[in-house]
Amino acid sequence: MNNQAPSSGAHASILRGALASLGVRLFDLPSRYGFHLLVAASLGVMESGRFYIVFSIVNTLAGFGRLGVDRALTRQLAVDTASGREGGVRPATRSAMRVVVLMSLVATALLAGFATPVADFVMHKPDLALPMMLGALAILPQNLSTVVAGGLAGLHRVGYSQMVYSWLWPAIFCVAALPLVFLKQFTVLHALLLMAASFVMAAGVGAVLLRRFLSPYPNTGHAAHEKQHFLARGLSFFTLELTQLMIAAVPAIALGIAASPQQTGLFALAWRIALINLLFINGVTGMAAPKFAALHARNDLHGLNRSAAQAIAGAVSGSARYGVYAAVSRTPAGRVRAGL
Repeated sequence: MNNQAPSSGAHASILRGALASLGVRLFDLPSRYGFHLLVAASLGVMESGRFYIVFSIVNTLAGFGRLGVDRALTRQLAVDTASGREGGVRPATRSAMRVVVLMSLVATALLAGFATPVADFVMHKPDLALPMMLGALAILPQNLSTVVAGGLAGLHRVGYSQMVYSWLWPAIFCVAALPLVFLKQFTVLHALLLMAASFVMAAGVGAVLLRRFLSPYPNTGHAAHEKQHFLARGLSFFTLELTQLMIAAVPAIALGIAASPQQTGLFALAWRIALINLLFINGVTGMAAPKFAALHARNDLHGLNRSAAQAIAGAVSGSARYGVYAAVSRTPAGRVRAGL
């Protein structure tokens, strides 16, 4: 895992970092998608549908519980380190953490408090009230792990950042769930509690890593990054995150309102598999975001244009290759070649 700080050269190639980032994100295949397959195989279609309705609601509210602050922290730390303002790194991190904790607690209280009326009058599935209350427990640790991952990315520790953000929590979930699955004691409530516990562990690992990589920076900077600063910055990034949330979560929520849990489960599983295409795009953007911020802080327009072109080429190429592979593998000859 390559987590060395990037070269300070103005025209350092983004492709090597993007490839490393993509390589780390390939852990998603056995972990994140293993998580979805484990849920489907152990719960069945009906119970999987109930789980994914709650899972999608939790992810959506978690997004509103951080409002893009994690992305704003990535940009701020990359700019501070590139501009020599190292004294502001720690205050910025603490300020972002405080904002996310406060907003996450509000989101948790809203979901827990309105779980029963939402399950009764919106979802028309009263049995979802208790699962939604348990799902609310995952919002705070999920957002803490996300903002920690944002801080690691801003310090150019992209491999560790994507470990915390992407594959660590589902890997923990799968390992912890296997004994329950083997004993045939795995239920939706168990899945939601394990999800919350997995996020707690991922946030703890991320916090240890972030503290380690923050240790070289001085702790004497003024707290120049106030809550209002991060909220304003985060809202501009949240427009992008809102689009991603709508793509990943809203279809399952909408179908959960209008259809049965069984139909929702079938759709959610197929949709999660289709979203594997985002693996390539996220692998590139995970490296590009702090790089762009650092180049902009140096006013290096030539390096910024070059990095943007490389990022676009890498994302388009990876997505196109996956699309071709997916199409070919569905033909009889392609299934033979792919071993399917």
